[in-house]
This record gives sequence, C-alpha cells and structure tokens, in this order.
Amino acid sequence: MISGRVTDGVLPLDSARVRLQGADQYSTTDGEGLFSLSLTADTGAFLSLAAGRQGYYNADKNIRAGDTAITVTLEKLPQGDNPGYAWQTPSYCLTCHEKASAEWRQAKHSGAARNGMLLQLYNGTDVQGNAGIAPGFKLEFPFRGGDCADCHAPTGALQNPGDTDLNDILALGGVDTSGVYCDFCHKVSDVPVNNSTGVNGAIRLRRPPFGAARDINTGTLDDVTTYWMGATYVPGLGRSAFCSGCHQYANEYGIVVDDTYDSWSASPAAAAGIRCQDCHMKPAGDSLFVSGIGLIDAVKRSPARLHTHRFRRTGLADSTETTVLGVRSEVDGTLLRLHVAVANNEAGHKLPTGVSFRNILLLIRAEDTSGPLQQTAGETLPHFAGEGSAEGDYAGGPGRAFALVTEGDGGVWPVPSWAARSIRADTRIPAGETDSSSYAFLVEPGGPVSVSVRLLYRAVYKPWADLKGWDMREYVMAETTFSATIPTAVGTADRLPEILVLEQNYPNPFNPRTSIRFSIPRESRVVLRVYSLLGELAETLLDGSMAAGSYSVVFDGSQLPSGIYLCRLQSGGRELVKKMLLQK
Repeated sequence: MISGRVTDGVLPLDSARVRLQGADQYSTTDGEGLFSLSLTADTGAFLSLAAGRQGYYNADKNIRAGDTAITVTLEKLPQGDNPGYAWQTPSYCLTCHEKASAEWRQAKHSGAARNGMLLQLYNGTDVQGNAGIAPGFKLEFPFRGGDCADCHAPTGALQNPGDTDLNDILALGGVDTSGVYCDFCHKVSDVPVNNSTGVNGAIRLRRPPFGAARDINTGTLDDVTTYWMGATYVPGLGRSAFCSGCHQYANEYGIVVDDTYDSWSASPAAAAGIRCQDCHMKPAGDSLFVSGIGLIDAVKRSPARLHTHRFRRTGLADSTETTVLGVRSEVDGTLLRLHVAVANNEAGHKLPTGVSFRNILLLIRAEDTSGPLQQTAGETLPHFAGEGSAEGDYAGGPGRAFALVTEGDGGVWPVPSWAARSIRADTRIPAGETDSSSYAFLVEPGGPVSVSVRLLYRAVYKPWADLKGWDMREYVMAETTFSATIPTAVGTADRLPEILVLEQNYPNPFNPRTSIRFSIPRESRVVLRVYSLLGELAETLLDGSMAAGSYSVVFDGSQLPSGIYLCRLQSGGRELVKKMLLQK
C-alpha cells in the first residue's frame, strides 16, 4: 500500500488521477488531495508514481513501496491560449512516434485538405480539371471561402473560421495542408458539443506561450511525464464529444447535414458507454507508443490503454461489418412475394453516416427465362441511384435507398450540404433498428425464377459521379440469391414454395436464445450449423434427413461470448448463410 497527497505546491488538488507509471490501476484524489493505492511490490522496492489532472502538467515521482507520506506536486498550465503559436509538422512527431505516425498517414484525416473529391466539389471541377462542372461551392459562391477548411484544414482556418478559401491554404503550402494532424488534435483542451458550426466554432485550444520551456500536449494518458513534452491529462479527448466538432454539423441555413454525433447519442452504443474511439480507434495490441529516440523515456502500458491512430472501421468497412440482410419469400397465387429486412446491428450511429451524399442501395432483381419479372408492389429506387441504361444505373428498379436526402431551392434534390434548405427524407437505419420492406412480382406457373437481393454501398450519388468522372465503385455489403420453380398448381399463400429458405433468426439481436426458421422443398439431408466469424464451429443444430416442409430450431448461445455468428444451412447441394448477433 502507498498513500499521499497531490498538490499544486500550496493547495491540495482533488480529481487528480494517480497510478504507478504504466499500470492500469489508479486512484482519484479526494477533496483533500489524498490518494491510496494497493500494491503487489515488495516493501521498499523502487517505483515510479505518476499523477495527472486537467489544467496541469502530468508529473512523476520516484517512491518506494510502502511509503505513506508521498507528495506529488503538479504545475499549472500557462493561462490562456497563444494564437501566434507555430504549429509543429507531423514529421516532428515522427521522431518518437513512428508507428502512430504511420497509422495516421493511412487515415482520411491525413491530407484531408488535399482530398481530390473534396477539391472538385469545392471548386466545381472534374477529375480532368475541367471547370464549371457542378456541383461546386465556388461556382455558386465565387467570392466566399466557405467552411470546408474548418474541418479539412483546421489550423489554416483558425484566423477566419467559416470563410477560409481552401485554395489559398494549398497555395501557401506548409503544415496547414496536412489536414487534421497530430499537433492540432493534441492542442485541443475542450470540445463543447455544438451542432451549428464546424470544428473551429466548437473547439477550445491550449497552445504554449512564446519562449515557454515546455510544450503543451493534451491527451488521455495521465502518466506521460517527459518534461519538455508537457503532457497534460484531458479526459475529453477520450469522449465521443471530441469528434463532434466535425462530425456534427449544420450549414448556414441551420440544416443539420451531418448528425453523426446526435445519432450516436441516441444509439444503444451510447447507452452502453461505447464511445466513438472504442470502434474507430480500437487498440492495436501495442504496449509501447514510442519508437526511435523516444525509447529513452519509454513506459510500457496495457494494450487496452493505447489506441490506434489509423481510425479504423470507417465508411464501407463500418457499414459492412455491422449490417445484416435477411430475405423471406413466398408464392401467393401468381405472385412471388419477397420480404426483406436490413438490420443495423452493431454500428453506433445511423447507416450510412457522415456526409449526406453517402448512400446504401437495396437492389432487388427477380427474373425468369424471359427477363425481369413485372413488379406489382413495393418501392422503386430514386433517380440518384442512376438513370439510364449504363452499368450501375438502377433508378426505377425494385429496391430501396438509404440516405440523408437534402433539398435545395426550387425543390431540387439531392443537393450538396452548403445548398441544403431542408431535409427531404431521412431513410437511414438507426443504430439497433431494422428496416423492413416488401415486394411482389408476377410469375408464370411451372416456370423457373431466380432472385438476387444485394445491399450496395456508394460513397457518392451516381449522377454526381457521372458528371465529375469519378470512379463509381459499388461495394456489395451483403447478398442473397436463390432459384426456384414456381408450382404449377398455384393457389394460396400457405402453399409451400419450391425454394430452399433460411429466414433471419428472431429475435435478432438475441440473448441468449433465438429461433431459426427454414424451409426445404423436398426430402434431403439437412445440415444446420452455427460458426463464429473466424470460422470456428460453435454448434451443430441439425445433421440428418428431413422431409419437405418448414421447421424452427432454437439456438442457445448462453455458453458463447457476445458477437456476430454465422448460421449456415446446407441442403440439396445448396448453402444459405445468415448473420446473427448475440448481445449479452
């Protein structure tokens, strides 16, 4: 056991965190600045103790196990902020933080000011550099800078937030073109949640005064104590609010065109205490955060405390890993009915999230030997799915679009964020919820049909991509396909279709039991198994011959950890797979 007090040299400090340097366990000082820690070290052993509190530099002290009158003195940070501070380049940080710098360079934050799609949207150009290609902010407002730089080149926009020209920043060059980089984030002292302005209207900075012997570097570690670095503990950098400066934004008309923070706040993830950083900066398993000459003062820490700077699971990967697609089919007289469910099971926000032109398309194709079947019920895809006959043009076909659709003057939609005067529709799927839709198609008795249901992610609306010349890559997030022969004696909806069907389990998410329904068109061997995402067999539910019909099996996951599992049905030489979420 050790105990003592944390002070500022005169008065005791409450709410300071005290720990052995590198340890997980810590103690928080009370109103008298007092702390105590239990130890496993032998009495008399030499140890290094560290303390940190917001508004003060972290400090360490050499002690011995068993000491009970320890005093740790924290130095108060210089008052105010220094707007004239000269920002350090990312290369400066590379000297000691080679791996973290390499991770950051793979992230979208790195070089955000030079993003090609951003600049073409900003200037109204295409990939060839041709001018006058809408949409373009400068086409509509040639004499304004706009607020794009606030988040994409924040240090360059500090002098004139909301009206800084990105082209001027790039023309000047220097550190401001680095995007969102190390020194900027680690000079942030607070981010009050603000849904009406960009990052430079929301953040609070703490930059050291001219001639200061110590730098100021904010962070979530309270036991970094290298003197010249000037580390200070700021718990806000480990909260989702830290991300809200850019990922919660309203344009000049007050229209919230990016509500990522708000949608997280209303999610089951937020209720469970899961922060943005827990998914997007997931620890990479490192116990050291330094390299090179930084190893001189290296402190080993639990890998759980060291978060990656690559900002993982964004965009497509985020959507793909968290979305489950379920399809149920039936024949009703001369109609083939499809019931489709898209579940946002694991994301901590709506899908898609972020900039409003991201979209997810539910694309349904049902056809026989003559071509596509005639659709008689269900939604069709809007014009921004692509009009025409070119590859990737899906407008008018059966399906559903998930997007935050903005509307501008004259009822034009969709429009870029700066032109949005209203939200025409928000069809995104909230976290933890499922979107359901149904479709019907005319079929010929006795004929074969094939059905494909795909969920596609697009980073931008296709009409914009066509105008700009962008590579309109579409990513298949989930897909279900099957074929069947329509019964000759068509009649009622309760007649079993000649289709192998594996329905989405219910409930989903589940804890710990869920029902799995499936149908087999003819007598055959049936194998129903559950696997982990790594392909490890969790349980064999069925393995044997079964007659044609519909069945329901209960799966009990009480002995398994939370996570996504794969339910695989094999019968008649075919295989169907569904994702299931066990959430304890």
